Amino acid sequence: MTGARPPTVRAVQLGRELRFLREEKRLTMDEVGAVTGWSAAKLSRIENARTRATIKDVTALLDVYDAAADRRDRLVRLARTARERGWWEAFDGSISESLTTYIGLEDDAVRVDAFTSGVFNGLLQTEDYARAIMATAPRPLPPGVVARRVEVRMRRQARLTEPEPLRLNTVLEEAAVRRRIAGPDVMRAQFRHMAAMGERDNVSVRILPFDRGPYPLSALSFSLMRFPGELRSDVVHLEGLSGGVVIERDEEVFLYALTWDRLRELALPEEESRDLLLDLADRF
Repeated sequence: MTGARPPTVRAVQLGRELRFLREEKRLTMDEVGAVTGWSAAKLSRIENARTRATIKDVTALLDVYDAAADRRDRLVRLARTARERGWWEAFDGSISESLTTYIGLEDDAVRVDAFTSGVFNGLLQTEDYARAIMATAPRPLPPGVVARRVEVRMRRQARLTEPEPLRLNTVLEEAAVRRRIAGPDVMRAQFRHMAAMGERDNVSVRILPFDRGPYPLSALSFSLMRFPGELRSDVVHLEGLSGGVVIERDEEVFLYALTWDRLRELALPEEESRDLLLDLADRF
């Protein structure tokens, strides 16, 4: 319907998980409908987040799929919050649809393994560094849009300091720490901030030196996102100039997991990485 609000990220996620459960059981929509008394069209609308799935609907499907207790609990909770819009969705006019999807996934993840090739990871950027990054956009952004995007980035970082914080493991190419994105004061502050964040129990910072390699995907940044229990399978988010792409196929996600293990193996240990950042801060 024209003018209808798009589904929330959580509603989309709920639909995907319900579809995954059905496919895992190798059931067709018609077969599920024969048990629930629904039409295939209704199930399709639920799986594609085109209609709201009630708690009763979700419970009925979980019964058909004989879902494990932990997955059942999480999906029922997800159904309760599916209509609630995350804080990031208030910024729809300033951030891309792909970033909206990414933040929704990030908000539910318990761990992110991130490789960044050109700049510091967004969850570890200072406000001034983030603003400087946005100034490099191919098309100049209005000041108001920049301000809102910086606000979004800073709010995302709250996940790292929550009582049950996100676990962030990041490997950063040496090119990112050598590239002068901003003035000396901004860069020094960024180095020190990154080093300080790396001392947190839930944050790991490793730098991948120029002389370590060869290694795959040297030109790409990606995040491998992991979720609690059986909420959903791991996914990979690839970053690009025109936006991000979410990869969900298990075979492809597995390749990125292998790549991540290799990159982490090649990178400097955390203590050496922290020493390098502090040394750069002193000499910049």
